[in-house]
Amino acid sequence: MRLIRDGEPAGVGVTPDELHVDVITLAQQDAGFALSPGELTRLESYERELHVALVGRGSVTDPVHAGDLAHMAYRALAHLNERASSGKHFVLTDALYLADEPITGPTAPAAPAAP
Repeated sequence: MRLIRDGEPAGVGVTPDELHVDVITLAQQDAGFALSPGELTRLESYERELHVALVGRGSVTDPVHAGDLAHMAYRALAHLNERASSGKHFVLTDALYLADEPITGPTAPAAPAAP
């Protein structure tokens, strides 16, 4: 996963589901984000589905599962933001951005509802 900084162009060719897995992984590895055993099992299942789909662009086929993955990613994003340097925060849109100021409006998606 590549972190995008203010003013840089976003990555190309990454689906939202792939980006969600990347955000969760970043939060787990670099910020101590923990998932429950059930969530870890579901995440591994989603990762396998995305890996199999790498022939094309990877997406989780079941919309309920995609929503679950998105919810975990937004929890991971909140975890990252709790640990961000003073005056910095992470924003998830078409990539994961590290920003100095809040991004609002149409580029800042609302977190999905819990499944």
